[in-house]
Amino acid sequence: MKKIIAAAVACLFIVSAFAGCGIGDPLTSKTNSSSSKSSSTTSKTSSKSTSSKKKTEKTYEDSFDGLVSYMTDKGYITSDAVKNSSSEKLPSIKGIDYKKGYEYIDAEKGVKYPNNSVVIELYSFKNPDKNECVQSVKKNGSFEIFGIEVKATLAVDGKYMMIYTDKNLKESDTTSDAYKNREKAIEKFEAFSPKK
Repeated sequence: MKKIIAAAVACLFIVSAFAGCGIGDPLTSKTNSSSSKSSSTTSKTSSKSTSSKKKTEKTYEDSFDGLVSYMTDKGYITSDAVKNSSSEKLPSIKGIDYKKGYEYIDAEKGVKYPNNSVVIELYSFKNPDKNECVQSVKKNGSFEIFGIEVKATLAVDGKYMMIYTDKNLKESDTTSDAYKNREKAIEKFEAFSPKK
């Protein structure tokens, strides 16, 4: 009987000795805790990046005001430009007295936003498919008014148009800041994707 008890005690001693190499082992717990910390950090980071994406993915109304808000958020229309903006009345032409300048191109709405040497003009059209200026810009990248060829950019199926003018811009100098700024503004404008 003493031999059986001794054998049982020896077995318990061996089992308890090996049990120390498992979950309670200091090396294992450090590894486990650091990997759990790492996975916890990873999940926090991914949730932060997901939430920051949600914050930056602002949606804009499919309207002239939505477009203005978008271009303001992108930094192309400043608060000073908004203060100095105009939809000025232009002189009558061919006996037609237009109330606002944008009516010359049969736009529904239009505003000029001056900011130092740069002027950004934004226009919206009710029926872009029937508008001669919009169709000309689709085809040629410009339209003609008062005998002057005006370079313009369209966004969202021609519903919105931008004219970007910079006194310091020279078309031949593609490395200048003025040229690069215009190209970035055009890229952002063309990327306008309002919620329907």
